[in-house]
Amino acid sequence: MICSIIITIFLTTKHVFGVGVHDSNSLGTSSEGDAWSYSDQRQWGGLCQTGRSQSPIDLPGICESSGSAKVTVDKALSLTINEDQRSGTLTNTGKTVIFEPNSPPQQQSLSNRFSDPRAGSVIFSKNINELFGRQASSSNMFTFEQFHFHWPAKTNSGSEHAINGVRMAAEIHLVHFNSKYGNLSEAANYNDGLLVIAIFLHLTSQDNENLKPITDRLIDIQKIDAEITLSFSIKSLLPVNQNTFYVYSGSLTTPLCEEVVTWIVFDNSIGISQTQLNNFKSLMVEAPGFDTTRNIQPRNRRIIYASSNDQCN
Repeated sequence: MICSIIITIFLTTKHVFGVGVHDSNSLGTSSEGDAWSYSDQRQWGGLCQTGRSQSPIDLPGICESSGSAKVTVDKALSLTINEDQRSGTLTNTGKTVIFEPNSPPQQQSLSNRFSDPRAGSVIFSKNINELFGRQASSSNMFTFEQFHFHWPAKTNSGSEHAINGVRMAAEIHLVHFNSKYGNLSEAANYNDGLLVIAIFLHLTSQDNENLKPITDRLIDIQKIDAEITLSFSIKSLLPVNQNTFYVYSGSLTTPLCEEVVTWIVFDNSIGISQTQLNNFKSLMVEAPGFDTTRNIQPRNRRIIYASSNDQCN
């Protein structure tokens, strides 16, 4: 039986310094959550050391069809995202570079907003809780919160997730919270609370023009806590081919590593030039010399879904 659900994404102004990075106005406020560093991940608290559904993970190849590393292909899974140009703030937090929109789309009733495809939508063929064998019902609508980057300090392998043991140059996370909870702080208390779309970046010989509005302005936010305003199209971050993606149940990749995230990881990547990547590497960060990435975590027999394996035929 196929249950149709619609997850609709729109933008708000909630301020969060990267997924799982806690401040007094965002999710999971605690001194322990504030003090973490990429320089010693063994000291991370919360569920970071004890959780069984942690992220990031090493994803199997889409074409893996047997053994413990195989993916479960469900071609009924689909994903559609529509988003407009937005103005917002780009900040160097010392742990990430984050873009937060200034304001949500034009105010309207929730029912109208969620039914309006111009507000942005993600459409799946199965309810998230049903997909992962949970009994609780779940809203199918998620609110966009922010996007941020993960990159390497010295090498050219700075993505958080990997595929068949290979990490890409960098990774972008588009962060959303389940709209039924009203805000990200509340949503972080539930296992269907957050939806994060991960996009890999691979090295190219030429600049990615879609990234230039950000990479050309990194010089203006070299120092920690520096910020600028800019206008940016979130949709321009998406790969051209959006038909193939992974779906799995995981966690925030920074303390306190709450296991409240449904991850959507595109199999296809977007480009970034060496010059653009070096612009990220040149930023002042709180842990110089360390990648802004978490170590790969055990899969622990979790089911990894894939939306397609047509390329394997």
